[in-house]
Amino acid sequence: AQSIAALLRRDRLGISHVATPVDHLGYQKDRAAEKNKKERDRTLLAAAIDEDPGDIYSRFKLLELARFWNDQEMGAEASVLALEALRSGALKLEGSHVGGELVVILARFLHSSDPPAGLALMAEFESRILSSPTFLFGRGQLREQVGDAVGAASDFEACLDCEDPTLQMVTTRPLMGLARLSLVRGDLEGALKHVDEALTHSPQ
Repeated sequence: AQSIAALLRRDRLGISHVATPVDHLGYQKDRAAEKNKKERDRTLLAAAIDEDPGDIYSRFKLLELARFWNDQEMGAEASVLALEALRSGALKLEGSHVGGELVVILARFLHSSDPPAGLALMAEFESRILSSPTFLFGRGQLREQVGDAVGAASDFEACLDCEDPTLQMVTTRPLMGLARLSLVRGDLEGALKHVDEALTHSPQ
């Protein structure tokens, strides 16, 4: 592998500065579809996994790709293989910053119509992942679906105490979860309070 500096010298390129903000449009779905990025990315990630079956980041990105394109077949196939690798020990969650979200995606693809089974899958791997607001929020959603309002509220509130570069996962999304729970129990005032707070983080 060569350094970026060597690559720039070789190709007679340089580094420039651009004005901010920069709009990255490469993964707007119409543009990405036009360039067939789905199959390109799928091929690259599959090759990376073939080369290193323990590459958890590539496994995660393949699942994320299926989720982005809402490709249930791709997601289910990748999920089955990832779950086999996790259970066999070929794939390690410990220490991975994407472990929590990977487990959430597995639960969604494998048990989208069976929330209790999704919760059981998450419980199976909970002790092996780093603390993750994505994991907490995903579990909170499933608990909400099965009618466990106390458990769901606990998970949503725990999200608010987390730090995460994806601000919505520690602000707007759990706050809206708490608003829904308030509505279910008839607490309109509490629901409006959570919605108002969510709006301060995401006015759109």
